[in-house]
Amino acid sequence: MTIFFSITHGFQARDLLRTDVFKTVRGGGATIVILTPNHNDEYFRREFSGPGVFIEPLVMQTGRLEDAMAAFRRYVLANLRLNRTIHALNERFHRSRRPRYVAVRALNAIFGRVRFARRAWMRLEALLFPGRHYDPLFARYAPSLVVTGTPGSIAADAHLLRAARRFRVRTACVVLSWDNLTSKGHMAAVPDELIVWNDIMKREAIEFHDYPASRVHVTGVSHFDVYAWPVEPGSRDQFFRQLGLDPSRKLITFGTVTPWLFPYNGDIAEILARAAVEGRFRCAVQILVRVHPQVVSAGTAHTENLERFREIARKYPHVHLDVPAMKSASLMWDVSERDMRHLASLMRFSDVTLNAGSTLTIDSAIVDTPIVNIGFDGYGRPDPADSVLRVYGFTHYANLVRTGGVRVATSETELIERINAYLENPALDRESRAQLVSEQCFRVDGKSGERVGAALLGMAGAGVANGRDSRMPAQAETGSAVAATRG
Repeated sequence: MTIFFSITHGFQARDLLRTDVFKTVRGGGATIVILTPNHNDEYFRREFSGPGVFIEPLVMQTGRLEDAMAAFRRYVLANLRLNRTIHALNERFHRSRRPRYVAVRALNAIFGRVRFARRAWMRLEALLFPGRHYDPLFARYAPSLVVTGTPGSIAADAHLLRAARRFRVRTACVVLSWDNLTSKGHMAAVPDELIVWNDIMKREAIEFHDYPASRVHVTGVSHFDVYAWPVEPGSRDQFFRQLGLDPSRKLITFGTVTPWLFPYNGDIAEILARAAVEGRFRCAVQILVRVHPQVVSAGTAHTENLERFREIARKYPHVHLDVPAMKSASLMWDVSERDMRHLASLMRFSDVTLNAGSTLTIDSAIVDTPIVNIGFDGYGRPDPADSVLRVYGFTHYANLVRTGGVRVATSETELIERINAYLENPALDRESRAQLVSEQCFRVDGKSGERVGAALLGMAGAGVANGRDSRMPAQAETGSAVAATRG
């Protein structure tokens, strides 16, 4: 059997290739074809090439028409129950283009409720952008399964899924992140199978995207397997020395997020550094700013100037900067397996972690490190609709806040108070953090990658054995995955 892996950016490489997913599929005897925009990068070929593994180019370019239709789909076709997140993400667009906003809301009232209208739009997109540039690869390799990290929210994945459907090849989406089913709008192409982190995501697939429960598989999170690996005695002191940290001081780690969501990362870093100098923490501390990989890659909406962080680290004592190294100029946000291990150690050996609505909340909770979420906008005073507080109402993130496993600080004073409370009593909210992990991660047993890989092998085998009979009903191919009559 032959399996295609679509790798559109570094996070997909992390989840699908640098975990036991790749090892399990390869060990199961499958031929693997990796499609990626950095197919010519020597480091990538050294890391993943081998017997039964082929690396081919993935086309990432799109045109203006396709981009416009994708934007329309993302908002207008969204299930109305998704719109709490979608509305918040598009609030600036709404205010700046009020007449268009009114029109979009009206269209959503139709497309968001009427399945036939959604299916018609999906057919139109599939007709205009069918992914025919991949036809030679399908003809050459005759795959039995195509695996993507998104259900088409990235255009290259949509093209592959549509091409697979034309070639009657089974498809599976290993959903990249916990927010993807509620923050990306309607699917661009409907994969035959979904693999998700947890039961919450399974319910979202059924409720928001009309997926049948039998085609949604809960496996856990492959890149969280690293947290189940054993920790060597004395690792904390060794890790601190490697980073130039003082083992005698408590470590407060602030994980930045994309400035597209929170443009006040630098303010928070300075507030923490100043508080430490002024003695507002009730013990000796050091601050580490962990920069999100998205902000390092140049030329995107997520890019952030790192110079302010460097200035803060130079100006204030005991402030350190942790910047992940990017491996590729053509595969955005690609970091090494070593960085995945490094991040796990950082979460484990921190005394408190801070972020403004990041997945690091889950990472930190896995190792029972207390978390404070930033609920104010640094020195800024934005419109309430642009405030970071909106993030904690997003469908996916509200599930974390609800557990009580994370505390939101809505002012500078409250931020310092919450950090001090956790520094003095790390067991505070421990049971709630455990609940958060149980709900979001399914199991943290080091075997999620194996479960994903085994599921993919089973799907590929079913595709080979059953052909078209193993796929979705024909009436669902260009729209919903369910042939029911829900509107």
